[in-house]
Amino acid sequence: MGKKILTIFIAFLLICSITFVTFATSTSDLQNQKNEAAENKKELENEKKDVQEQKSETLTKIEELNEQISVSEEELENLNNKVKELESSIEQKEKELAEAEARQKEQEEVLEKRLIAQYKHGTVSYWNILLNPSSFLDFFSNVHNIKRIAKIDSELIESIEKEKESIRKSKR
Repeated sequence: MGKKILTIFIAFLLICSITFVTFATSTSDLQNQKNEAAENKKELENEKKDVQEQKSETLTKIEELNEQISVSEEELENLNNKVKELESSIEQKEKELAEAEARQKEQEEVLEKRLIAQYKHGTVSYWNILLNPSSFLDFFSNVHNIKRIAKIDSELIESIEKEKESIRKSKR
């Protein structure tokens, strides 16, 4: 029986040592797994931190772009307003130009009628009118009338020239 007990005892020691080695190996494996998990956790935390930094940078860029868009939209609105003002100004200038051209045409027609009338009635010399007065009063009256006619003709021609210049400037 002593051998039996000794055999059992040795068997028991053997089983315990195998279990202890297995337990030690399992503990070592678990420690290694724990270490790997800690490293993985650290790497994931670093990646998370990097992603958060990228997110923050991206949000900052988005805000900057939104500000640029706002500024650009405001500039566009200002330019559209200027375009409307210029279009309105162009319309006004076109009306003024049409009016000036109408005035010029009217003045040229008056001058043309005057020249045609003078041509039809023959050229009456101013000298004949001045030298053949019926009285001294007629002489001064004729001088006054000739001055008035010459002044009106001169003003009409000057007015036509001014209108032509005004039209040229407006067209430019």
